[in-house]
Amino acid sequence: MLDELCGKQILNIKVHIVDPEINMILLEINECWFGIFGAVGSEILEVNIKSDIINKKLLDSMPLKQLVNHYISGFRFIGEVWNGYGVEFSFKGVFDKTLMG
Repeated sequence: MLDELCGKQILNIKVHIVDPEINMILLEINECWFGIFGAVGSEILEVNIKSDIINKKLLDSMPLKQLVNHYISGFRFIGEVWNGYGVEFSFKGVFDKTLMG
């Protein structure tokens, strides 16, 4: 799934908060919303198309809004066993910012 996101433009970014932290990052790409979140009951990362986001309280994140309209140029997995996993996205022409989820 992540390979399919490379080269795509981010149209919007939202976050779902479970106080006090970000529970899910949602990226709108090609009129679909992709969620980046921990799989239920594990430390394994899941990236999936989310059709049920309408039912969630979603917020704008001003720091993440800087990446709207940019194109994803690559990604890498980060983290380690027992401490959780994530993914880091880089963007075409943006050399000082990445998105980690």
